[in-house]
Amino acid sequence: MSTSRTPSKTPASALVNFPLVVLITLISEAVANALLIQVFGADLGSISQRPQGLSQLAWLGGWKMLQLWVGWHTGSFDATEIAHFSLLIHFPQAYLLYNFYSVPILPLLAYVSIPTLSSYTAFSFFPRVASSPTSESSEDESLLTTLTTTLLASTLYALPLGFSLATWLPTHLAVHFTTLRTLELAHAATFVGIVLALLPAGYATQRLLFRPCISSFASTDIVPVEAFDAEAATFAETLVYNLKNLLFWRALPPQGREVIKRTALIAVWITAQTAFVAWATLDGFEHQHKARWGQEVEGIADSAAGLMGWAGVWGIGSVLSGVILGWVGNAW
Repeated sequence: MSTSRTPSKTPASALVNFPLVVLITLISEAVANALLIQVFGADLGSISQRPQGLSQLAWLGGWKMLQLWVGWHTGSFDATEIAHFSLLIHFPQAYLLYNFYSVPILPLLAYVSIPTLSSYTAFSFFPRVASSPTSESSEDESLLTTLTTTLLASTLYALPLGFSLATWLPTHLAVHFTTLRTLELAHAATFVGIVLALLPAGYATQRLLFRPCISSFASTDIVPVEAFDAEAATFAETLVYNLKNLLFWRALPPQGREVIKRTALIAVWITAQTAFVAWATLDGFEHQHKARWGQEVEGIADSAAGLMGWAGVWGIGSVLSGVILGWVGNAW
């Protein structure tokens, strides 16, 4: 099978489609979140910031539009992959709320499902690409492969998270997240339990990072390697050739380049999303939203270090997943 990601619309219609994707997503999430608050207000309200008015809505809405823009302009995610991407970047906040804020499972399932389903719906109606090779490769992937690579991805996320929970992370969160309710689950966590808890994130990562390894790409995706006479070349010429062709893009198959691009995107965005959502929604950080230049700088820097410490654990897990899943899938 040889397929290539195919744009579903012309550039002119794409200019119209993206605003429609944003509109559908924002409206559907606003309605769903309003219902979520009505049903689970007692569970979520006590750990959330008090409404900050239009400024808070502007922060959250702007961030959501940026997330959609990133998903839209990657050029390789179809609706299913956007759903997996959304699930993955929202999962760390759900893990935090369950293990450190004692929020029950049911509202957390709703919390993760709302953006996942809204993004899938919007990109289904107005897709950036009709389909991607990774989505069309499912027929080439056995159930055993799916299960084992999902478990592997979960384990790769559990390595930095489990190590952090066993060493520095509980103290770090207790210092910087001033409204934590409990550390009992963190101290009682076992590695196997962490791996099992991370299976949803592992599955989403498997879909996004392992699927490109077994996907077929069109020949136009292949960058030819230039001819090189190693015997006649000088040391400097050999070094330049190696840097140009062996260490970077030209030496990699299309699948490898796709895995690297996706790994970089996921690692950066899961880190940014995890830090931003905690800052923008959790009780204890709202006093910083109105800080002005020269005021509370030390407190803001301290909170930023706290947020990035927690979020960085997930970024490291994403990089590990990309490297190992790419290796398992012979992407390099």
